[in-house]
Amino acid sequence: MHGNATVALVSTVTTTDDHGDTSTSVTETAWPGCAVAPRYANETTDSHQPNVVIGLTVYGPTPPSPIDSDDKLRIDGLLYDIEGRAGTWTSPFTGWAPGVEVACKRAAAV
Repeated sequence: MHGNATVALVSTVTTTDDHGDTSTSVTETAWPGCAVAPRYANETTDSHQPNVVIGLTVYGPTPPSPIDSDDKLRIDGLLYDIEGRAGTWTSPFTGWAPGVEVACKRAAAV
């Protein structure tokens, strides 16, 4: 795991104007204070084989904007797809919310 990774939330928004024309805009917002760790396959294989890294897990403070499953993350210059929903960590006793956990995998090359 390494902390202080350069992580950015990449969001794509498509809008349609009154004439039916669509336009797409991409915003990339810095998300400071994140740590990134490898995410391993859950399947059991030969005990002598190393675990297979299938993606990354990002641990971070509350993100700069809500995370949508269509968003992407740019981590140290590489683009990653978000898998599933971001998990929010909140204490049921105090309401303290230290941040979120996001699973991601390398985006397919275009």
